[in-house]
Amino acid sequence: MTEQDSRVPVRNRVPGFVAIALVSIAVGVAFVRLPGARTLEVNSSNADVVPQTRSARSWLAVGASTVVEVGDVLGKPGNLKRYDDEMFVVDGSNLTIKRFGLDGHFLGEIGNGIGQGPGELSSIADYAVRGDNIWVLDHRSRKVTRFSRAGTYISTFYIDCACLRIATLDTAVVLLDLMKPEPFRLFSFAGSESQSFGLGMTDQSANPLGFDGDLNVSSSGHLFYLARYAGYIVDLGAPVRPRFMQLIDEQPFPVPDDVRKPSGQVRYFAPNQPLTMRGFALSGDTASVLTQLAPSGQLVERRLDRYLIDTGRYIGSIRLPERAGKSFVYGSAVYSVIDTAIVRIPLLR
Repeated sequence: MTEQDSRVPVRNRVPGFVAIALVSIAVGVAFVRLPGARTLEVNSSNADVVPQTRSARSWLAVGASTVVEVGDVLGKPGNLKRYDDEMFVVDGSNLTIKRFGLDGHFLGEIGNGIGQGPGELSSIADYAVRGDNIWVLDHRSRKVTRFSRAGTYISTFYIDCACLRIATLDTAVVLLDLMKPEPFRLFSFAGSESQSFGLGMTDQSANPLGFDGDLNVSSSGHLFYLARYAGYIVDLGAPVRPRFMQLIDEQPFPVPDDVRKPSGQVRYFAPNQPLTMRGFALSGDTASVLTQLAPSGQLVERRLDRYLIDTGRYIGSIRLPERAGKSFVYGSAVYSVIDTAIVRIPLLR
């Protein structure tokens, strides 16, 4: 593909069901801002809302956890993800991403260390694995760097935002930019922005951090958004208009306070809510949502709540150790970062 070809607008090359959804979202269907309000109201007039039929949580039985032996290559494990039969985990000790088999066998390292040179990073806000490529979002340097899964540096493009979330479609990189009225932004692999979509907070005096969340892409190519402070997973690749799947913990989008600095500038801060959705993983036909309960800032419980992607139906929950971080379910086990290790927790049938 030539450089000219790589800059064809992404909306003309994404899969049809995604393109239709993006057109719908671009006219403000996904997030509707009510006059005089500071939050989002989601209802049947602006989205396909899938209500949650279950109101009581049920617990799935698990066995004793075991440590996945990864040797001494992990210094400070962080964001854990799965792709195919491999695990990827951020190592904050040297700003790299480590790659393992599900048995813990070390397969390689992505990233050339801390710095500003080719393949070097100054932060890892998020990353996305797709095919043979890994896209790393460096919010401090405001850039997206592409590596092969084997760790070879490929390319970098720079962005005009301190974005914190990234996902990749077949032909596009998607960034979540909370400072824009249309917060979902599509870039070609060469770095040219083709479009943005999703109507967010039009009143910039309101706190946009209430719309923070995570991005993920299903095996069918649908782009999903998990709201961190509200009880929704949103399917942005639904055929006609976005599909809001209600979680078992029904929670509206927060109403943020307008707090200003002495200079008059808005001060942005995370909403103080006892219940937050800390991340999610997609596997086959299920979504696993990492939910944290911490009233008054005191951690009480962390759990994985599981849902069917197609219907939004709640399946059950898995209690996690309080120190558990990003986690995913694959096969008959949960994999989770706990302290400086990766652990495997078997699911009991």
